Amino acid sequence: MSPVEWYYAKGDQQQGPVSSTELRQLAASGRVLPDDLVWREGMSEWVAASNVRGLFEGTPKVAEPLPGPSEEPAVAPAAAPAEWPGAAFAPEAPSVRGLTPTDRVRGRRGDHVFDALLDALRSQFTTKFIDSTTQVFVACGNFGLFGVMALVVLFWLIVAIKEEDFKVMVPALIVFLVLAVLQYVGNRFCRALDRLNRTTSGHIQSQAFPDSFALINVVAGIGVLLWLTIDTLASEGPETDYTPILFGLAAFVICQYLAFISLNLACLNITVVEQADAGEESIGVMSFLLKALSRLVPVAYGAGVIYAGLLFLYALYQVFAGDDPEGMRLLRGAGTADSATLWAIRFGLLPFLGYLLFLIYYLWVAVVRAILSIPGKLDALSGHDEDAKK
Repeated sequence: MSPVEWYYAKGDQQQGPVSSTELRQLAASGRVLPDDLVWREGMSEWVAASNVRGLFEGTPKVAEPLPGPSEEPAVAPAAAPAEWPGAAFAPEAPSVRGLTPTDRVRGRRGDHVFDALLDALRSQFTTKFIDSTTQVFVACGNFGLFGVMALVVLFWLIVAIKEEDFKVMVPALIVFLVLAVLQYVGNRFCRALDRLNRTTSGHIQSQAFPDSFALINVVAGIGVLLWLTIDTLASEGPETDYTPILFGLAAFVICQYLAFISLNLACLNITVVEQADAGEESIGVMSFLLKALSRLVPVAYGAGVIYAGLLFLYALYQVFAGDDPEGMRLLRGAGTADSATLWAIRFGLLPFLGYLLFLIYYLWVAVVRAILSIPGKLDALSGHDEDAKK
């Protein structure tokens, strides 16, 4: 029996044939991505590589376990794309020209300018980019909290020396201990949340909602940054507060990252299926939103801690800069430092709160699905009783 040969498409260019082992190696090296199309003889149409069971680590298990080295990867039937006009079985691979792979997988033509924009973003900011970016922000959060802890002690030590009152160091040391605990908790729960996200699967009926959600976040992030920057610069004066620009930068980063997550459902362990009733679709959309927010938590954690650290640096600048009396400068700097402390604590709590929210939501989903299954079980039970009477 001849080995199965696979073809794969990069853009609109057909590549191959390659063996199943070679296809796995291409996927492992990143040369074949979850959104790329693959095909083998016996299939009527190209499918997304993410729909081939066992090809990618973390692919949802639809019906059977990961194939062994001698077994051929199987295409997950529940996640197969809808047939497009002219699709029919042929011994040669169907053409990948005309519509883009993204269009075929998602069942749309992509003739709108926003579709072209989203496809360009999807091709540039892949799942691999999202994973590596998440790791960077987790590191920024973990090490950034150490920096914030040092800035807390430094700032209030300077204030204590200038005011010759070291009582202010007592709350500073309490904040130091709180941030130390949050650094430990944040690191642990970022990893736990990532594991939950990867092992919990979901599905939605189309890419329409994620794509629209991504576009809204792209526009919102740019709009918030421009608005806060222009508004701050327009009111520039000797006592202008520039912290809104820092907040705008943090909001921009978070919104763009949320958009990239929405464009790459593979990083959320969510698949697009052809059929889903309204109840399942509502659960799917809500699961998408929660999983997207849970993937956002490490980035918000890191960006928020960086924002708090910059606020502390700005507080130090306020203490030493300006022609105001020293008392006024200390008062203004202390207000900024208090704000920075609150932001550091809020963002430090995010991983723990995100983990709890994730568990509570999926507990609710399990209860709802159990309730929805009751009518079917009652019908089956009554049918069984009628058969017993006969």
